[in-house]
Amino acid sequence: MSSVEDRIAGDALPAKRISGFGLIGDIGATNARFALVQPGGQISPAHVYALNDYASLPEAIETYLREEKPTENPVQAVLAVASPVSGGAPVKDAPVGVIGPGTGLGVSAFVPSATGGAMIAGEGGHVTMAPATPQESALLDLMRTRFDHVSAERVLSGPGLVNLYNALCELAGTPAASYSAEQITNESIWHADPRTREVAALFCAMLGTVAGNLALTLGARGGIYISGGIVPRMSGFLAQSEFRARFEAKGRLNPYVAAVPTYVIICPLPVLLGAAALLLHEC
Repeated sequence: MSSVEDRIAGDALPAKRISGFGLIGDIGATNARFALVQPGGQISPAHVYALNDYASLPEAIETYLREEKPTENPVQAVLAVASPVSGGAPVKDAPVGVIGPGTGLGVSAFVPSATGGAMIAGEGGHVTMAPATPQESALLDLMRTRFDHVSAERVLSGPGLVNLYNALCELAGTPAASYSAEQITNESIWHADPRTREVAALFCAMLGTVAGNLALTLGARGGIYISGGIVPRMSGFLAQSEFRARFEAKGRLNPYVAAVPTYVIICPLPVLLGAAALLLHEC
């Protein structure tokens, strides 16, 4: 945590009183600033936190509340986030897409219906990976000399991160380290080997391309949900990456996909929740 940059303590809001403490925050790309609004409208001193010190925004908020020690927990919050805000609320009863980069790349869908809906199982992770930039074309061309088919899973998975890293090093004419997928997505490694951070950025951008294709294919106006073991570990980086821009980069259909929300599933065991729901529904 950095020191307090500015203080607004003692300032009072001219609006009506709130029912309890409120949390206010300014979330930038580097730092988050938090303060509390008391029921009478008084604003506490602002504290500044470096976002790279925390795995997620909720963790930074929890740290602030532990250090600030309010007499009661906030009952409401307003956070200003340095990111485009365009609505894009899910359409009720519209299909939902799920994509999960992990050891492989899982893809499925849920189609609601009057009787509850149905899951669609498929092998969408094995669709052909399409490049969107000259660099991606060069990387995929190189991979095609090693694999008979360069699917989305060849780049959007744990092994895919390693494939991207090795190909990027080969194109640059530099030796590749023996990194695991976990190391390639580790921020401490990024400082030692900036090429790993470049791989993480490529991964997020290419995931945006595939997720946007899934939204178009399914008509998934109910949203696209991202699961798996990789993205939740780097959700903050994903939010600042080219993921969303590439998700929406669909030419004439840009307005269509721009209205489709995307979510990262942070629940550690979502599959067990789904299995429990099926069990309760079927029994």
